[in-house]
Amino acid sequence: MQEAITTARRRRPFTILGALIALITLGAFIFLATQRSGGAPLVVSGGSGDVSVVVAKADIPARASIEQGSLQVTKMTSADAPPQHFSAVADLSGKTQYFALVVIKAGQPVLANELVSSPGDLSTAAPSFLPIPKGFVAMTIPTSEEQGVAGYIQPGDYIGIIAIVDKAGQTASKTIFNNVHVIRVGTAGDAQSHAASGSSAAKTTTATGSSLTIVMNQCDAEYLNWFLAKATLRYTLENYQDYNTGAANNPQQATACPIDKAAGVSSADVAKRYGPELVP
Repeated sequence: MQEAITTARRRRPFTILGALIALITLGAFIFLATQRSGGAPLVVSGGSGDVSVVVAKADIPARASIEQGSLQVTKMTSADAPPQHFSAVADLSGKTQYFALVVIKAGQPVLANELVSSPGDLSTAAPSFLPIPKGFVAMTIPTSEEQGVAGYIQPGDYIGIIAIVDKAGQTASKTIFNNVHVIRVGTAGDAQSHAASGSSAAKTTTATGSSLTIVMNQCDAEYLNWFLAKATLRYTLENYQDYNTGAANNPQQATACPIDKAAGVSSADVAKRYGPELVP
C-alpha cells in the first residue's frame, strides 16, 4: 500500500502537466474555430504550409488589371487554402489579361471567381441607392464618344474635367477638376437592363452612355453647373494608380464645403478661382 501511495505521488506532477497541456490544446482549438467561423475574408500575412497560394502584394482596386508586380506567393496549409486559388504568379501573367471584379486587399488570396478576362464583364447591377459618401452630392454631366474618352470611362473611374472657353477671339483651356469620381454611366434603366439580360446590346448601351453620374461636394457642384452653362467640357481618364491623389481642385474633399454651406457661384467667383480668361 505504501509503495502504491509513493508511486501515485511521484506521478502527480506528470498528471497535472498532462491536464494543463490538454486544457491549453482545447483552448487553442476553440479560439481557432471561433476565429474562422466568423465569415471574415481570409487574410494571409506570409505564414507557412504545404500549398502555394497567390495573394495581392498591395491593394488591387476593383476593375484594375491584374499585373505581375501586384502579386506574390505565400504558403498555406491545405486546410486553409481557399477554393479557386492560384498556385503561381505565372497562372495570371500569361497571354490572358485579367481584371478584378472587387477590391482585393493586400494579403488576400486572388481567386478565380473574383476575376474576369473581359472589361465588358466588369459592369454590375445598380443597387437600390447610389453610393454617395456622406457630405457629398451626385450630379449628372453629359458625355459622348469624343468628349468622354470613347466610352472607356466606367463606374468607379476617376476623371479630370477640362473647360474650354472662347472669349474675344481667343480660346482658353484649363483643367477645372481632377479626381472626379464616376459612380454610374448612362441611366439606371441601362444598368438594370444589362444586369437582367447580360446581352451584348445592353453592355454597349451602358459603355457608351450619354451621361456620367459623378460625386463631389455641393460647392464644387455649383461651379461645375456654371461651366456646363458657359463653357465646353472635355474629360480625361486617370490611371488607376493616380485615383484620388493630390489636393488641387480635388472635389472629393467634402469637408471643404458642408452640404448646407454652398452660397452660390457668380462669374466673379469663377474668375477669382480659375482666372478671368475662363469667364466669357
